[in-house]
Amino acid sequence: MTLLTPMAEFETALPAEHRRLLRYFQRRAGRDAAPDLVQEAFARLYGCEKLATLDQPQAYLTRIARNML
Repeated sequence: MTLLTPMAEFETALPAEHRRLLRYFQRRAGRDAAPDLVQEAFARLYGCEKLATLDQPQAYLTRIARNML
């Protein structure tokens, strides 16, 4: 059994996170704006200086998304 770091676990869950954020933004900002908002949220996450040290990157991504609206 291989232990994954929180970031490695998050990277394996990226497709699910993308779908989750897309639904979130579709409900709150509309179908047209949602894909751009998802892309911006992921860009902000990957631009974060402390990305490698995050214990819960999913929670941080959710916070980014909420702050965008």
